[in-house]
Amino acid sequence: MEQPEQLPRVARQRADYPQQEAERAQQPGRRARLERALNRLEQIAYIFDRRFHFKVHEETKRYYVQIIDQATGEVINEVPPEKILDLVAQIQELVGLLIDKRA
Repeated sequence: MEQPEQLPRVARQRADYPQQEAERAQQPGRRARLERALNRLEQIAYIFDRRFHFKVHEETKRYYVQIIDQATGEVINEVPPEKILDLVAQIQELVGLLIDKRA
């Protein structure tokens, strides 16, 4: 496999994305601001009989939100849709295979 410095710039950025997100989450004050914003969002959702469930997609390590009806527990919407994140993971895997074959 090619070394990171030999990969095209976009491929390097994609490969570093989970690490960059983890580093950003550790920045001073960022987590506190995020928690305050999420608490406000939860309060607003409660008014509309909804709740939010924040998850991390296993393969892509990206966050997504499920909007859930409080009365039924049914998932009303996902942002971004989990199916799209599954597709992104498959594309990343295929791109990785192509790079491995070239090396």
